[in-house]
Amino acid sequence: MKILLTGASGLLGAHLLEQGLERGFEFKAVARKVSRRSFLFQVKDQVEVLSFDLTNPKSWPADIFDKIDAVIRCAGLASPFARDEEKMRLLNIDGTKNLFQAAKNYQNSQLKKWVQISSVSTLSSGEGNEPLDEKWIGKFRPTSYAKTKYEADCWLDDNRGEMDLLTIHPCYMLGPWDARPSSGVILFGFFLKRIKYLIDATKNFVSPRDVAIGIYQALKAKDQGHFILGGVNIQLSAFVGLVAKYLQLGSIDTQFVD
Repeated sequence: MKILLTGASGLLGAHLLEQGLERGFEFKAVARKVSRRSFLFQVKDQVEVLSFDLTNPKSWPADIFDKIDAVIRCAGLASPFARDEEKMRLLNIDGTKNLFQAAKNYQNSQLKKWVQISSVSTLSSGEGNEPLDEKWIGKFRPTSYAKTKYEADCWLDDNRGEMDLLTIHPCYMLGPWDARPSSGVILFGFFLKRIKYLIDATKNFVSPRDVAIGIYQALKAKDQGHFILGGVNIQLSAFVGLVAKYLQLGSIDTQFVD
């Protein structure tokens, strides 16, 4: 299998590359910049690295989908700030639509599988105590990020055509190769003593390695539809204790609120 992987320099992208290469897959890896801290930098001689703007189809190479069997659309922008909503819409929605339409229209393509990396935030408003499942789509959190990911998911569901579509909703990922960092910024927040208050709720944490393995297992099984990939539920007060021990901070002065 040859895979076009967007977001190849990110946290999940790194583990998708690592697990995919172990399985003998070939890759076209899309990344705007290959940081020396990223896993992609270590394996750049084993994959075809492409650098272009996903929001600008005119910058894409003409043979982008040549001999590609599957696309894993991992690239995305997540920001808690409303001022970044337009950037998120451009990449998360328009970038997805443009790439998908180009894939469908590519001549002589053997591409039949599309994996969309969404978010668990498109399945939960954060309210209530009922167990979360894939049927909750539409009860997304009122954030700009969740809105853009949800809109992209719905558009793909409506426009998939003959393409096999697998939509993955990872829970909160923590693990190595977080070069930016992305979700790992929470650890820096604790280390720099910037996180003063937390709601003592339960959060599901998952290894990006396990998410990558789950995606390849789903591809092998020819699964389609929406799938949550999670790990372990941890009360945030207990998580803070684990972080303090891991970072050797002694204790963390974070207050918990209802």
